[in-house]
Amino acid sequence: MVMEIKYNMTLVILSILVAVFASYVALNLSHSVTHAKGRAQTVWLVCGALAMGFGIWSMHFVGMLAFEMPGMEMGYDVPLMILSVVVAIGASALALFIASRPAVSTGALIFSGVAMAAAIAGMHYIGMYSMRMAAQIHWNYGLVFLSVVIALVASFVALFVFRRLKSISDQILQLTLASMIMGLAISGMHYTGMIAATFTHKEGFIIDEKNLLVSSGLASAVIVATLLILGLALTGSVGQRIWMQQQKRANDLKRSEARKTAILNSSLEAIITIDHTGNILEWNETAEKTFGFSRAEVIGRELAQLIIPQRYRKAHADGLARYLAKGIGSVIGKRSVMQALRANGEEFPLELSIGVIPGTGDEPPLFTASARDITDRVRTADTLRKNEERFRNVIDATPNGLLMVDQVGKIVLCNSQFENQFGYHRDEVIGQRMEFLVPKKYRQSHPEQRSAFMKTPVARQMGEGRDLYGLRKDGTEIPVEIGLNPLITDEGTFVLASIVDITKRKALEDRIRHSTNHIQQKNLEMEQFVYTVSHDLKSPLVTSSGFLGLLKEDIAAQRYDKVADSVGRLERANSRMNQLIDDLLQLSRVGRIKLEVEDVAISSLIKAIIENLSAQIQEKSVTTSVMDNLPSVRGDRKRIYQVFENLIINALKYGVEGSNPLITIGSELADDEIRFFVRDNGPGISKEYHKKIFGLFQRLVSDNRGTGVGLTIVSRIMQLHGGRVWVESEIGQGATFWVAFPKNFILQGDYDYEL
Repeated sequence: MVMEIKYNMTLVILSILVAVFASYVALNLSHSVTHAKGRAQTVWLVCGALAMGFGIWSMHFVGMLAFEMPGMEMGYDVPLMILSVVVAIGASALALFIASRPAVSTGALIFSGVAMAAAIAGMHYIGMYSMRMAAQIHWNYGLVFLSVVIALVASFVALFVFRRLKSISDQILQLTLASMIMGLAISGMHYTGMIAATFTHKEGFIIDEKNLLVSSGLASAVIVATLLILGLALTGSVGQRIWMQQQKRANDLKRSEARKTAILNSSLEAIITIDHTGNILEWNETAEKTFGFSRAEVIGRELAQLIIPQRYRKAHADGLARYLAKGIGSVIGKRSVMQALRANGEEFPLELSIGVIPGTGDEPPLFTASARDITDRVRTADTLRKNEERFRNVIDATPNGLLMVDQVGKIVLCNSQFENQFGYHRDEVIGQRMEFLVPKKYRQSHPEQRSAFMKTPVARQMGEGRDLYGLRKDGTEIPVEIGLNPLITDEGTFVLASIVDITKRKALEDRIRHSTNHIQQKNLEMEQFVYTVSHDLKSPLVTSSGFLGLLKEDIAAQRYDKVADSVGRLERANSRMNQLIDDLLQLSRVGRIKLEVEDVAISSLIKAIIENLSAQIQEKSVTTSVMDNLPSVRGDRKRIYQVFENLIINALKYGVEGSNPLITIGSELADDEIRFFVRDNGPGISKEYHKKIFGLFQRLVSDNRGTGVGLTIVSRIMQLHGGRVWVESEIGQGATFWVAFPKNFILQGDYDYEL
């Protein structure tokens, strides 16, 4: 006969609460295993396994107490009951050991769920087997299997939540959820297993109380044991959590201190902390290496007495006191350089920055210094300074002017010789574009030439085949030679220009060229002189000899009427000879007389010449026109007088033929010279004779109006004054003779007047 079964719902609910509570305690203790080390891990793991094993056991027997069959007395086999507890504790320990490891794979987590399900199912069915009563148990194996599946699945889910649900940030909520699922696994398996059992009455069964624990005493024992065990487990869990929090705070503090120490010691700068009295509180490893004191030697000692030189200690104490009193510190928050002491008494340069750690409440502030030994930097800077000074001395000692420019033509360096050459101080040119040193007539094209050089920079002479000039501060131009040398650096390409003032060389070249021209001219004049001696000078002599013979014949024949004609011809030949000799003497004196340079007023000089030649001018009915306010020039007054006198005489001789003869005298200004002209309206001169007429004894007509020396004298005098002479004329258009004087004539050497 199937027996009727009743349940005490109070005990059913109590059994479920026991399962959930026991699961929470066990999982909480297991959670501590992941954060503990050594023996503590074993302690927490054992406590968790005991809590889970006894929780499963307590839930089972509280649940069994809720199971009632009227008129049926039940008892339990003690050894089997103990075995069920051992199975529950052992399997729970295995499950929790796997689940509480630092890293758990899915496979390991499944195995942990199987172990927990074995703990639950093993304890339940061993416990059922330990029951002794006058009834026969019949099993529904389908429900038995279902109960095991419930235990397995719920245990796996509970452990999965316990280990894997990272999205649940609240640990208590996570443990509570996992505990409820684990409680469901225990109680679900238990009551499913109870439903799987059917009880039928067994006749004649008598309970042997030997080795049995009857249900009448079991109720109070189980409840008391359960509450005691779970109470102890709860107390241990709470204590464990408190201990874990303390351990965490201690570990955090220890890690923080270790981190701070590591940071301080890893710093490349010496870190020093002092209190408001100046005593040292912190001293890192770099400070030990920098100053030579160990940390143990300096902690608690006054900073000033250890590393600050004696002469600075009072200033240090005054500064500290001023900051504490007024909050003012001249070195706070700044980088400064000071002298410091090492342990061996050696002074060395130190770069220092000081920060303030504000005090809290009544506590005074602390001061932290970050210091760096800059001995090597100072030594390097001193070496660089000396090298730069040595380099500057070498540059300044260079006999050539040196100028360095960057890619855009800005001057970055110059030397003393450059200052002497151009008249600038280096402060006036550094940072300026170099074009202001180039004469205006070349300045526009210079940037393009510089850019072309920078595209393909190679060492070479600047302006090969061209004359180069530099513009001095006073506006004068000097001839220069410039060598270019590119310097390629990390900052870009620079150009070093070596400048040589070739004024003296140019003067020497001019002198050599002048002397060469003079020699050539002398050779030509010598040829002309020889010709003149052989022809022009000989011609009067031949004439004189011929007429002397005729004169003798006439006198011998007493033809006195012809004597007068022969004597006249002799006089004219002699006069021609004298004129040639005088002109030759005048030309020779031009080169032997030293020039007396002064300002010469050309207007008054022309006026004097016209007055002296007034008889010839009136005789030939010539009109003269002179421009007003002719400019003055620098030169020798007597020589310049000869120039204009010869030009005007030449115009009177050859340029006043025809009606209304006119001689015009005027001037014009050019860039570098002052030009004067003497113009006539005579027959003009063919272009082929424009240069020839300035040669010695060169005449365009064969009459006796001149010797061909006057224009040669003009050319010679203009050469002495650094000037030039030329003619502009066409046949039938008159002739204009030009003379050009330099604006700033300077007598440069003997070659100017010794020809």
